[in-house]
Amino acid sequence: MENLEVQNFEPSKVMAHPRVLAWHKFWSCNSINLDDPSFDEMDTEEAISQYWKSVS
Repeated sequence: MENLEVQNFEPSKVMAHPRVLAWHKFWSCNSINLDDPSFDEMDTEEAISQYWKSVS
């Protein structure tokens, strides 16, 4: 891994899926309270569900 390098990189060719952009926008605007007890108790499916409810 130490000898790997990126050649001929064109930033204009990098794209993100609209869902990823929506996810990033949501989380960059909403802080996460890690001290909230429900944070640790939320499973993946519940987290995804909550996310889609918030962006809909």
